[in-house]
Amino acid sequence: MSVKFGRFNVSREPQDFFEKEILGHCLVHRTSFLCAKLLEEERELRVLHSGAGFYIGTTAGIEDDIPGEPISRDSEDYYETHEEAVHHLIDRTWTQRLDC
Repeated sequence: MSVKFGRFNVSREPQDFFEKEILGHCLVHRTSFLCAKLLEEERELRVLHSGAGFYIGTTAGIEDDIPGEPISRDSEDYYETHEEAVHHLIDRTWTQRLDC
C-alpha cells in the first residue's frame, strides 16, 4: 500500500525531517533514496531486470554503458516489460520504497 508524498507515491510516511529532506531531493532529481539514506551516495535511477521482472533501481557503476551489479531496488513494484518500467520512471508514477 502506498501513500502520497506531494505528487509522488511512497511505501510509507517519512519518519522524520531528515527522511523528508532526502526523499524530496531524490524524487525531484530522479536519484535513489535508498542509496542516499544508507550509503550517503547520489546514484541515478535506471530500469533494471531480475528474475521477478523489471524494476527501478541503481547499479554499482557503468563501464562502456554496461551497468554494474545492482545496489538498490527503489521501486515497490516489478513490471512485466522494460517499456512499462521506463514509462513509470519517466512519468514518476512508481512507488518509492523507503525501507530495504
